[in-house]
Amino acid sequence: MLTKISPRLTKLGNPAMAFLVGVGAAAAVGGAVVGTVFPQASASMSIFADQSNPLNAIIILIGTLSTLLYFHFGIRRKGSDDQISQRPAWLESVSTVGQFFIAVTFAALFSGVYLAAITALIERMSFIWNLIKDLIFS
Repeated sequence: MLTKISPRLTKLGNPAMAFLVGVGAAAAVGGAVVGTVFPQASASMSIFADQSNPLNAIIILIGTLSTLLYFHFGIRRKGSDDQISQRPAWLESVSTVGQFFIAVTFAALFSGVYLAAITALIERMSFIWNLIKDLIFS
């Protein structure tokens, strides 16, 4: 690493730098997979362990798979290059279901943000009203 200081010896430091960058990238990707992907997958699978409500498990399975398939952009080429390539019909229909689940999720998130903003507005208006009331009647 110290050879990176000198322009003449900079090539000698490249393997050490490559090793450090590789280890850093592996640690970042490994941490992301272990910290987010595995817990998300296990949380989705733990629903199937509870046999008391299989309808919820089926809805979550359909929602998860159709949402993931919505982001599948692999298409087959048909004929010459001037033709527009399209996804198979079954994938389009499953993607539509996934798009519905995404829309419902975004609607719930938006309504939560809107409700939080309205709550903050009401709290501020209540504070101002109480302040004015205390100034006038005190």
